[in-house]
Amino acid sequence: MADPDLKSIPPETRKKVIREGKLSALLSSDKGQAFFESYLSHHPQFNKYWDFYNSVNEIILKSDNQEQQLDLIKQCFEKHISKGADSDDRVDACFQNSADVDNLSKAINERNCEDLQGILREKQQSAFDFLNLEVFLPLLPQFKSLTPRKTCDLL
Repeated sequence: MADPDLKSIPPETRKKVIREGKLSALLSSDKGQAFFESYLSHHPQFNKYWDFYNSVNEIILKSDNQEQQLDLIKQCFEKHISKGADSDDRVDACFQNSADVDNLSKAINERNCEDLQGILREKQQSAFDFLNLEVFLPLLPQFKSLTPRKTCDLL
């Protein structure tokens, strides 16, 4: 299955992507986000980081209900972080060492929502940075190749 077409992204978004050179520029439009999600569906080794990133967003949005938030954190931990998690879902690049995982596990067991949110936000940013570096930046030359170059011929 072929990767999605960059031309599906509005020209304004493509220009913003080239100007800023960041994943956040691509995600700033619905079509840019749809392209990125479609691209990731063709690259499952990276899709798990996007899934983790969105799981943390969902957890943060549920901050008004502490019990529900703790349940979501535990589910996210078991799927993406714990040492027993399926390697197809585990986001190893976000955790530099086993102490990170142990600290998160300890905070879950202590039901410390404030610490958990801080740790998860930090790891969410790590996932986003990983996606920017490993997925988005290699695509940037393709964006640039779609943009017509203005030339000045001196005769």
